[in-house]
Amino acid sequence: MRIVSFMSNKDTERFKQGIIAFVDRILSGEEQEVLIVCHWFVMRVLRQELIKRGFTGKNFKTSDYGILYVFERPGKDNLNR
Repeated sequence: MRIVSFMSNKDTERFKQGIIAFVDRILSGEEQEVLIVCHWFVMRVLRQELIKRGFTGKNFKTSDYGILYVFERPGKDNLNR
Protein backbone atom coordinates (compact mmCIF):
# COMPACT_ATOMS: atom_id res chain seq x y z
CA MET A 1 0.00 0.00 0.00
CA ARG A 2 1.31 3.45 -0.95
CA ILE A 3 0.41 6.46 1.16
CA VAL A 4 0.93 9.90 -0.34
CA SER A 5 0.97 13.03 1.77
CA PHE A 6 -2.22 14.98 1.18
CA MET A 7 -0.34 18.27 1.22
CA SER A 8 2.16 17.21 -1.46
CA ASN A 9 -0.43 16.16 -4.02
CA LYS A 10 -0.25 18.31 -7.20
CA ASP A 11 -4.03 18.16 -7.60
CA THR A 12 -4.45 19.44 -4.05
CA GLU A 13 -2.12 22.36 -4.76
CA ARG A 14 -4.08 23.21 -7.90
CA PHE A 15 -7.32 23.04 -5.89
CA LYS A 16 -5.84 25.38 -3.26
CA GLN A 17 -4.86 27.85 -5.99
CA GLY A 18 -8.45 27.77 -7.24
CA ILE A 19 -9.69 28.63 -3.73
CA ILE A 20 -7.24 31.55 -3.57
CA ALA A 21 -8.49 32.79 -6.97
CA PHE A 22 -12.05 32.54 -5.61
CA VAL A 23 -11.06 34.74 -2.64
CA ASP A 24 -9.52 37.24 -5.07
CA ARG A 25 -12.81 37.44 -7.03
CA ILE A 26 -14.92 37.88 -3.90
CA LEU A 27 -12.68 40.60 -2.46
CA SER A 28 -12.61 42.51 -5.74
CA GLY A 29 -16.42 42.75 -5.76
CA GLU A 30 -18.77 45.29 -4.24
CA GLU A 31 -20.38 42.95 -1.69
CA GLN A 32 -20.13 43.94 1.97
CA GLU A 33 -21.12 40.54 3.34
CA VAL A 34 -20.65 37.11 1.75
CA LEU A 35 -21.82 33.71 2.98
CA ILE A 36 -19.78 30.71 1.86
CA VAL A 37 -20.91 27.15 2.62
CA CYS A 38 -18.17 24.59 2.11
CA HIS A 39 -16.31 21.54 3.34
CA TRP A 40 -13.67 21.59 6.07
CA PHE A 41 -10.61 21.57 3.76
CA VAL A 42 -11.96 24.55 1.82
CA MET A 43 -12.75 26.32 5.10
CA ARG A 44 -9.20 25.77 6.27
CA VAL A 45 -7.66 27.18 3.09
CA LEU A 46 -10.12 30.11 3.08
CA ARG A 47 -9.25 30.91 6.69
CA GLN A 48 -5.51 30.85 5.98
CA GLU A 49 -5.93 33.15 2.99
CA LEU A 50 -8.23 35.58 4.80
CA ILE A 51 -5.86 35.80 7.79
CA LYS A 52 -2.99 36.58 5.39
CA ARG A 53 -5.10 39.43 4.01
CA GLY A 54 -5.76 41.02 7.39
CA PHE A 55 -9.09 39.46 8.35
CA THR A 56 -9.79 38.24 11.87
CA GLY A 57 -11.89 35.27 12.85
CA LYS A 58 -12.18 32.23 15.03
CA ASN A 59 -9.47 29.60 14.83
CA PHE A 60 -10.52 25.99 14.41
CA LYS A 61 -8.71 22.66 14.23
CA THR A 62 -11.76 20.72 13.09
CA SER A 63 -15.10 21.92 11.86
CA ASP A 64 -18.40 21.32 13.55
CA TYR A 65 -21.59 20.91 11.57
CA GLY A 66 -23.84 23.95 11.31
CA ILE A 67 -21.39 26.42 12.85
CA LEU A 68 -21.07 29.91 11.40
CA TYR A 69 -17.49 31.19 11.27
CA VAL A 70 -17.32 34.96 10.80
CA PHE A 71 -14.23 36.68 9.39
CA GLU A 72 -14.01 40.45 9.32
CA ARG A 73 -11.48 42.95 8.10
CA PRO A 74 -10.67 45.44 10.90
CA GLY A 75 -11.20 49.05 9.91
CA LYS A 76 -13.74 48.28 7.20
CA ASP A 77 -17.29 49.48 7.54
CA ASN A 78 -18.96 46.24 8.71
CA LEU A 79 -22.69 46.71 8.28
CA ASN A 80 -25.09 45.47 10.96
CA ARG A 81 -22.32 44.64 13.44
